[in-house]
Parts: sequence; structure tokens; C-alpha cells
Amino acid sequence: MAMKSIDLEYRPPTHRLGRSLFGAGLLLVVATTAAWVNLAGEAQRWDGVAVAASRHDRTNVTAHDPAMQKEIDQANDVIHRLSLPWDALFRGMEDAASERIALLGVEPDLNRHVVTLSGEAQAYGEVLRYMTRLESGAVLTEPRLLSHEVRDEGPRHPVAFAISATWKISP
Repeated sequence: MAMKSIDLEYRPPTHRLGRSLFGAGLLLVVATTAAWVNLAGEAQRWDGVAVAASRHDRTNVTAHDPAMQKEIDQANDVIHRLSLPWDALFRGMEDAASERIALLGVEPDLNRHVVTLSGEAQAYGEVLRYMTRLESGAVLTEPRLLSHEVRDEGPRHPVAFAISATWKISP
């Protein structure tokens, strides 16, 4: 009787299919990375072209079309007006208000940062106290009494007034 040979190999048998799949996957990763780098460069190049074209178009349109420049200036003015701290202004006027003062008009002059307030008070002393409260606030400073007039209408003779104050607009 012949003896059987003993196989002492402790490694599993090699599979060529596994190595082939691993190699194919590795090639796919390398190819994908190269394509991504190429597309990223292409996208960057197109971004540069788009930015240059938009600058070129903007300068050409505004240089040759004064109506377009006027519209752009108006749009920028609207954006500036909307970005002003209107809430702070109204809060400052409300904080200074009292039951004896009735504000009838608010006219901001954005170029000079001045606000003109017009209204009525029950007495001249109330107008002066209102000006003091306005000045003690953080939004309106240097209030000046532009005009005042005691009205003969009604039994209480209200005082009509106009106050100008500087509007502190933080940059």
C-alpha cells in the first residue's frame, strides 16, 4: 500500500479572478480620478471665461447705454435704502414718544443723514421733553426745533412742531 502524500501548504489556493477584479477596480479608480481632475480644471477655466464675459458685458452695456446705467444707479439706490437700519430708527422714535405727542410725519434725508419729524403736542413743554428724550436715545442725536406754532383750533390749543435730528447710521 502506498502512502498518501501530506499537503503542508497553509496558504489558501490563489484565485486569479480575485486578483483580476482588484486590478480592474484599481484601474477604474485611477481613471475616474484623472477624469475628475480634468473636469475640475475645465470648470475652473469656464468660470474664468464667464467672469471675464460678465465684466466685459457690464462695462460695454453701461458705457454705451446711459439708460441702462441710470437703471443700475436707481437699483443701487434702492438697495442702499433697504439696507438702512429702519427698525432702529422707528424704535428710537417710539422710545421717545409719549401720550401727549402725536407724530404726523417722518421725512428722512438719506444723503445728509437727517430726519425731520413733524407732529403735535398738547403743550410747548412736551415738545421740549420729546426733544430731550430723542437726544438721550442711541439713534437720533442733535435734535433742533425747526418750527412751532400754537394752533387756535379746538379747546386745548395744540402745538404743531417740526424737529430735525441727525440719524446715526452705523456702517
